[in-house]
Amino acid sequence: MSFRGLFKTNPVLFVLASLGFFLAGATAIGGSWLLMYDITAMQQRQWHTWVILIIWEAVILGGSYYFSQVGAYFWNKVTQQYNHRVRDSIIKHYYDDGAKHSVAQMQNRLITDIKNVDVQYFQPFSNILYGASLIFFSIVVTASINLTLLVVTLIAVGLSIYLPKLLDKMLTKSFSNISDTTKIYLKTIGQWADGINELRRYLAGEKFLSVMANASKQVEDAKVNQIKTNQTVIFLNKVVGVVLNLALSVYTAILIKNNLAVFGAIVTIGNLQFYISQGIQSIGGSWGMMKATKEIRDQLFDTSKIIKKKTKLHGQIAAGFAGKDLSVAFPNGETLTFPDFAVRPGEKVLLTGDSGAGKSTLFKVLLGEIKPASGRVEYFDEDGEQIEPDLAKIGYIAQTPRLFPDTIENNITMFSSELSGAVNGILDEVEFSADIKKFPNGIQEKIDLDKLNISGGQRQKIVLARAKIHDSEIILIDEGTSAIDQNATMKILRNLLKSEATIFFIAHNLSQEMIDLFDHRINLSKS
Repeated sequence: MSFRGLFKTNPVLFVLASLGFFLAGATAIGGSWLLMYDITAMQQRQWHTWVILIIWEAVILGGSYYFSQVGAYFWNKVTQQYNHRVRDSIIKHYYDDGAKHSVAQMQNRLITDIKNVDVQYFQPFSNILYGASLIFFSIVVTASINLTLLVVTLIAVGLSIYLPKLLDKMLTKSFSNISDTTKIYLKTIGQWADGINELRRYLAGEKFLSVMANASKQVEDAKVNQIKTNQTVIFLNKVVGVVLNLALSVYTAILIKNNLAVFGAIVTIGNLQFYISQGIQSIGGSWGMMKATKEIRDQLFDTSKIIKKKTKLHGQIAAGFAGKDLSVAFPNGETLTFPDFAVRPGEKVLLTGDSGAGKSTLFKVLLGEIKPASGRVEYFDEDGEQIEPDLAKIGYIAQTPRLFPDTIENNITMFSSELSGAVNGILDEVEFSADIKKFPNGIQEKIDLDKLNISGGQRQKIVLARAKIHDSEIILIDEGTSAIDQNATMKILRNLLKSEATIFFIAHNLSQEMIDLFDHRINLSKS
């Protein structure tokens, strides 16, 4: 994320916002400049001039508030438009890169990191614009009173801007810690809260609460540390501001005594001291906060890059496959070894085996989600010729069906309107027509993932219909009918096995009648 990207999002809003902050500073200092002559007119009892100057002061200071609000409005508008653009790019990147990302990681990037950059980078820059305007016009007014005052002011401003650089590393580390600990917290939530029912079943609440509390405490400590670091910078800036105020006050008094400045300058210089101090604090503190976001901004930039889709040299449709000398190694040291097997085009094969023998793991190897530690998988076309397959064309029905908060029809067609006309015919094949009639809106019924309005069996029928309607040459089914009653399962299996597709089916506790429907059986054992 960068100011270049922010500017390109909406140049007009960017310029209007910047102009608003610039004019807010200019009018604020303009009011102080008039105050000098206002006080002088009052000392000289020039009441008519005093009234006119008072009115102008009110108008100018009101304008300062107005410009400040307008600048903030346009700035927030353009930054939110940019954030929206970045989120769209990140989501597209996640979709196109083909990698597996955890939900917690995506949530943290799309919400926490973007929000932190908004608060710690873009918003502080608006403070820098306003602060720079205050300092610039304060210098102009100070120079108009006496050039030697300008020299003293520039020295103090230079020191104040340089000081926060000494704490850049500390600020960067404190900011990065917030993102890192938040990622850990979100990951902890995903890993533990997903199994909360299991924890309840075994009365393991104490462990759950302690793990969550520890992760939350890390986030809390990181945020407290960042606040502490930021306050240190602000404190040092204020110390410099106090020294500046004293120096300028003493020097202004000397100038007035020697008739080198008008009487009202003593009040105006006091105001200018305040504005210069405010500007210094805004620039110093904001610059430090902005630099601290560099690492996160670089990560966001990388994650939002457009991925150019490579033209596939291969990617034919696979109709059969075989495994040779396959094994899979896990990080905990466990290894699964698979016997050699072959599933020819059009075959209907049953995959059975002990729990933990690797049936679902084998499916993930076939889909390319897990790389084998040894051996290889070979894929074949309809004629039995070995090919380089397009793995995305392999149909897959997981143990836990993945549905989306949309209509039943769209969950079957996967949002392809061209397939809508074939939905009704597929419903009969997966024994779903009778179920559809129970929904008030039929196939247009929207699935509610929070308050499930469909049963487990209906979920499985939807994904079975999804695989069928997309005419996959190979369909891998992992316990695809476990939640469907035996009679319906038998009908579904007969319909599935009539198709020309190659079927690789994982199931437990099938009757002999069901087993006999398959061409052959591959059994895995845990050794």
